[in-house]
Amino acid sequence: MEGLAQVIEFKPPQAKPPRRGRRRGQQGSLFKRGDSWTIVYRKPDGKQKWEGGFAKKEEATARLGVVLGSIRENRYIEPQTILFRQFCDNWMEQAKHFLKPKTCSWYQSALKKWITPQFGDWPICDISRAAVKSFVDSLLSNPKLGRKFVKNTTILLHRLFEEAIDRELIAANPARKLKIPSGNVEDCKNSVPTGEEIAKALTNLPPVYQYLIIASAVTGARRGELLGLRWDDIDFGRE
Repeated sequence: MEGLAQVIEFKPPQAKPPRRGRRRGQQGSLFKRGDSWTIVYRKPDGKQKWEGGFAKKEEATARLGVVLGSIRENRYIEPQTILFRQFCDNWMEQAKHFLKPKTCSWYQSALKKWITPQFGDWPICDISRAAVKSFVDSLLSNPKLGRKFVKNTTILLHRLFEEAIDRELIAANPARKLKIPSGNVEDCKNSVPTGEEIAKALTNLPPVYQYLIIASAVTGARRGELLGLRWDDIDFGRE
């Protein structure tokens, strides 16, 4: 027994290494409820968050991607329920003090006629990139709107959402890097008015405006050149 005790080496039980906490990747999920889609994810504090009301699966997927990206990059912002209309009214009230009058007037017109009717009653945090792209596509398909107008409207949307990010109302800009496709050659050509169209434009106008329209039609001068004309610039002795 003594020899056997010398041969057998006693090894005390080794303590097991501490179990590592399992890190779960933030995945989130989405599913359909009735006629709309809902996304579910966990906020940085671990609490579950539901967001619903997405008309299309693509919109829900895009929103979920934005949220998960902001959580991974530690820039998640709790969505707030302020309406887009309220945000725009507040921003325009402040912006009129530093915008040029012409720019301010254009912004107000674009908001009143096009943007607010589309997004005014949406919570600003619910406006997805897919919704903005669909809106811009609808403007592009309107034959009465030029591509320059659509581009300027998209720039205005981008500016509004950037301001919303600064105010910590949203985490990402849904109008970021939206591309406006270039138009056809026909879209770039100037439309030359006919004699009938010019005559119709002159109807019931004061003489000073009639002179400007006639001068523009005959000479092709630009608006700035016409407004810079003086009576001394006209040679009345030459036909």
